[in-house]
Amino acid sequence: FLTDPDLHFPPGSLLFLTNNDVGRNLPVYMEFYNRNPEVLFVIWDWDSQHWIQMSAMLAMNCDFYISGTSHFNPCVIGPVFIGVHQWTRKFVADHFSVLLEARSNEPLGPHAFYGNYQRRNRALATVTKTFPTVGFASNDYKHKSDLDNFREWAAHKTHWIAPVLGGVPIRVYNALMVGGIPIVPSFYRNLPEVALLGDIPLYYEVADLIDPRAINDQAVARFDAAGQSGLIQRVAEALDKHHIDNRCEQVFLAVEQFIAAIASGDRSYQGGYLGLDQ
Repeated sequence: FLTDPDLHFPPGSLLFLTNNDVGRNLPVYMEFYNRNPEVLFVIWDWDSQHWIQMSAMLAMNCDFYISGTSHFNPCVIGPVFIGVHQWTRKFVADHFSVLLEARSNEPLGPHAFYGNYQRRNRALATVTKTFPTVGFASNDYKHKSDLDNFREWAAHKTHWIAPVLGGVPIRVYNALMVGGIPIVPSFYRNLPEVALLGDIPLYYEVADLIDPRAINDQAVARFDAAGQSGLIQRVAEALDKHHIDNRCEQVFLAVEQFIAAIASGDRSYQGGYLGLDQ
């Protein structure tokens, strides 16, 4: 919508945008924001792991800024952690039988390549020597159907996670949504959002990059031991806690509460980590 210079919203409108909505149109968005003082702008910094300049500028040019990770000051609003947006809740329910089909013991881990993050790239290049299903991939998933992508994710018991910087990426929540076991870096134990994941993930150390078979075997064993009932429970929890519908409910409830607080003269802005109290 930022490509339409004549776009007009009536006073009192609320625009709920993510950083991906703004993208490379950041200068246009900043001008649009500043010439619409009677419109409420809510920015959810959805994919904020590595575009730090974008995060800072969006936080300066909105009425309510919501971080998607724990990098930033939680006293703004949130953070509201990112979640599954590729499949609707109804889609998952309608295709639940896919989740009960036989699965591979090898981890799934196609990751986008980012040239600026050599340590991550070396880590993935090392793991792929043992597991070819983990490594770099193109963005061809964008051209697949929702069902094809769902089948690909659901065809594996475990999912290898290599974050760009320090945040928890969407693929962790995708793995939970299909009932898989995420294998995540050991430093994740110190991230607030990981408290929402319970005891489901396994945590790999640097040595596991050289020989990832042992940690993956543990994840497979955890998947097998929990059985079908455990799979169903993981999917149910993901639908309840980690879907974008749930996150949006948190956003609008938080905005409503903050507006009410400001109207009463309270400007303390102590939001905390939304969702950790569930």
